Amino acid sequence: MGDRKLIIRHSENPYWTLKNYDWGVMKISKTVGNSYRIRSTWLVAFLALTSIAIAPTHANAEVVTPVDGTVMFYSLNSGDSYSGAAILDRPNATDTLRQTRLNPIVIGLCNGGASGLTVVDMNSAFDGVVSLKCGTNSDGYVHIRSRHQASWEAQKGSGGLWDDYMVWATGSALSAPSAIYSLADAKRCYTAPIAVFKYVNGSPQYVKTFNPTIIVSSSGRKVITSIPTNTSSC
Repeated sequence: MGDRKLIIRHSENPYWTLKNYDWGVMKISKTVGNSYRIRSTWLVAFLALTSIAIAPTHANAEVVTPVDGTVMFYSLNSGDSYSGAAILDRPNATDTLRQTRLNPIVIGLCNGGASGLTVVDMNSAFDGVVSLKCGTNSDGYVHIRSRHQASWEAQKGSGGLWDDYMVWATGSALSAPSAIYSLADAKRCYTAPIAVFKYVNGSPQYVKTFNPTIIVSSSGRKVITSIPTNTSSC
């Protein structure tokens, strides 16, 4: 990435890596400072959170569990999750997270060359609101689709739309990063650990953790690229 300078690393919200996932205990390793392993006692609360795909707003509504095969992304920094289902009615949803399905009309305009059109706005921890624009072959949605769609498909696995998951993971890393690096040419690099689960027999099963690399233009307030790297390349 050339010249870079670490400007933020959250010691209170460091890199957490899920080492194992079972019904008795969740083992987690902390990889900053002195490395150590803890056994989590909040597994029941975590499962209660992640087993809800759609959180209805009315008190007596039935809770819907995702069908088997559904892929869930889980932010180890923010504790938020995404299973490909609409979350428009979730009471604590932010404006960014409400965009869970990309507007097909906007994507059509992207295909037609509307490079300056905004696909979605995202809140970042250091650069305020940044936009994922249609872009070109060198930045934005068109670039990500052209260069990194196959990698996002591979990280996500089967089920759901790759770009819905990409947008969610990108927004999550921007808003709740583990580290932010200042790069040359007025760019910044964000990263955060995202755990991947898959529903089997009605329950989320841990698959892996990856650390996407998100590059933004700090002067242009836009997303340049989003790469689903296993280890961040910031």
